[in-house]
Amino acid sequence: MMSLISPKDKRMIEGTLNSAVLLGFVHQAIAQMNDPRQPSNATTYSVKDALLAAFSVFFMQCESINFGF
Repeated sequence: MMSLISPKDKRMIEGTLNSAVLLGFVHQAIAQMNDPRQPSNATTYSVKDALLAAFSVFFMQCESINFGF
């Protein structure tokens, strides 16, 4: 299985995982993905936007993440 986290990144964040670091990893992973769709005027949202929207739904359901809302 391919790791999305480089050894340097692992050392840098070892023991520290917060929302900013997690979102950074999500952005790195999305940046490595290709958009398989053909360019079109009907393409309103990028794959990046769609994936970040999907991630936000699951992220906000996590009870361990409390921002004081």
